[in-house]
Amino acid sequence: FVSLYVGTGVGFLPGGNPTANPETDVDPGFAPTIAHVLFDFGVRITDAAQLGIYFRWQFAPSQDFADITLEGGGFPGTDEECLGLGLAGDCLLGLKYKWFFKADGPVRAYSSIGTGVGRVRNWLQLRENASSSLCDGREVIDNTEGPDYCYIRDTVRAGWFHAGIGGGVAIPLTDFLDFQADTYLMFHLPDTSINLDLAAGFNFRF
Repeated sequence: FVSLYVGTGVGFLPGGNPTANPETDVDPGFAPTIAHVLFDFGVRITDAAQLGIYFRWQFAPSQDFADITLEGGGFPGTDEECLGLGLAGDCLLGLKYKWFFKADGPVRAYSSIGTGVGRVRNWLQLRENASSSLCDGREVIDNTEGPDYCYIRDTVRAGWFHAGIGGGVAIPLTDFLDFQADTYLMFHLPDTSINLDLAAGFNFRF
């Protein structure tokens, strides 16, 4: 089988270091992961079981990692975007097992489990003191309870290892083509986050 999905997601960050402004503290909370493309291919072990390899490319702006001095890195290094492939954004590469507990009928349903490497990028909106040069050209918010501020955009990159569980439904359109809606809940280490992906696309069986 070969599958192609498009999707989006949201994650919970317990903290972290923003990519472009690592000195800024991030409060625990939810942050979107914006859009991604997911490519999945593998083999059908039985009518109910599938084992596949997935590649997830998340759209994100290119950032100048040469000016970022985060410590650590892991696999791959912090300064590597999309597994070193040169694509703007971040990627995941992993192995996923799907079991169709409802394998027949007009709607098929499955559960999944997987693991892999790579990074997910959560988008942030951070407050910055209006006196900072980062606020040049940005709207400054009058703050009666403290210093004036502006909002700046940044990201936190979770990973490099992840494990996930999920599930979805498949609607057969022909003998070889399904429409699928998929969910995947991922837990990331050592840069910690929990991310939920929602995606939909087509699965070609042959």
